[in-house]
Amino acid sequence: MSTSSLKLAIVGFRHGHIGGQVSAAKELDNLELVATCEEDAEARAALEAQNLGAPVYDSYEKLLAEVDCDIIGTGDYFAIRGQRAITAL
Repeated sequence: MSTSSLKLAIVGFRHGHIGGQVSAAKELDNLELVATCEEDAEARAALEAQNLGAPVYDSYEKLLAEVDCDIIGTGDYFAIRGQRAITAL
């Protein structure tokens, strides 16, 4: 990664479309996946098995407290996405 890369963290992996965000991020030279988060234990185990090369968090609040990132990708369930975005801001 170049020094001008944007740092991406993605939260919520229970919707299949989030894989598109991950794939797109990996194709861009100026974007680095620095962390992921899934609070559901079963979905988190599946995420960890993918070995995406970024830490997997079980708490969104912990991710925000510990990870320096520029972008939060939200794939969490619909009712919580808005609050996730507000909290990230």
